[in-house]
Amino acid sequence: MGLFKTKKNLVGLDIGSDVIKVVQLEEYKTGYELASFGMLRFPPDKDYSNRGENAEEIAHHIHDLLHNTRIKPKMVATSISGYSVIVKQLSLPYPTKKDLMANIQWEAEQHIPFGVQDVTLDVHVVGQNKDNPEYTDVILVAAKNDVIQSTLHTLSLARLTAGVIDLDLFAMENVYEVNYPYEEGSVALIDIGAHQLKINVLRDCISIFTREVSQAGKLINQKIRSKFGVSALEAEQAKLAGKPPKDGSVETLRSIFEDYATTWALEIKRAFDFVTSSIRNVQIGKVYLSGGSSLLPGFPTFLQDKLGVAVELINPFANIAVNPDRIDPEYIKAIGPQAAVSVGLALRRVGDS
Repeated sequence: MGLFKTKKNLVGLDIGSDVIKVVQLEEYKTGYELASFGMLRFPPDKDYSNRGENAEEIAHHIHDLLHNTRIKPKMVATSISGYSVIVKQLSLPYPTKKDLMANIQWEAEQHIPFGVQDVTLDVHVVGQNKDNPEYTDVILVAAKNDVIQSTLHTLSLARLTAGVIDLDLFAMENVYEVNYPYEEGSVALIDIGAHQLKINVLRDCISIFTREVSQAGKLINQKIRSKFGVSALEAEQAKLAGKPPKDGSVETLRSIFEDYATTWALEIKRAFDFVTSSIRNVQIGKVYLSGGSSLLPGFPTFLQDKLGVAVELINPFANIAVNPDRIDPEYIKAIGPQAAVSVGLALRRVGDS
């Protein structure tokens, strides 16, 4: 699902608030092969979450990353997320797609907190409601125009155009569908990045619930800086290595990790409780984790114990060939969960929806 679509193969460009990732895939009759991958971390002493305010610097970093990876795209698939994007799973009283589309503008006005003149709308028709054939299940997406325009402006500064502007949540879904066999029942795709925790619950491979929470990895950095009195760079290095800076206490760092891991687990459990209590016949059987902060030492096991549900780090290359003469497979395995959104974007292809 994309707000804008094209009929050309695209390079996936994930512009995070902490790291930029780029993925280029080659598609064959037998499947996909990774052609190129790269990521570039922003300087840790500045917040790059606002693309509008930092467009020129972000564009410069994108240019550097593409130069370093020798990828020369003109058109990319990229994504947006955050409070300026609303996703609603709705069941609407229209038995046909024609009736639905004729009334979608009015329905959007009833369900989104922004004026429809200020947003770009997209709708994905899931299908006939199982309980009431006179209703149609849809996923309605509304993205504020200023967020889209700031993304387009950033890309133009990097001499790129957008073939698809998607959502992180749906890029995660695309990765899951390509790399994992069909699973009956419900699974949850959870991405924990620098600034946001994103949850997408699927039932029979269809999204039935999404949520984004402003609780993620940057808060750990801030706590490390406060506790250990170190620079932004030293805090980032301590988080990534799982080792305290200087002569700091291992127990103090572990306590910081556990505090935030507990907060994330509670947010996820709260979301799961809402889903299982408000939607009939939903029982979440497995969790797939992605995002840089999901790589905190021991976090998957910690979360599994808290939720009582099987948890594993997602492998966005499980069904994508990696040529060892081109790219180190061990490196790709290590950074896999961080690459999930960028791989999902690179999978956007002809006629997808």
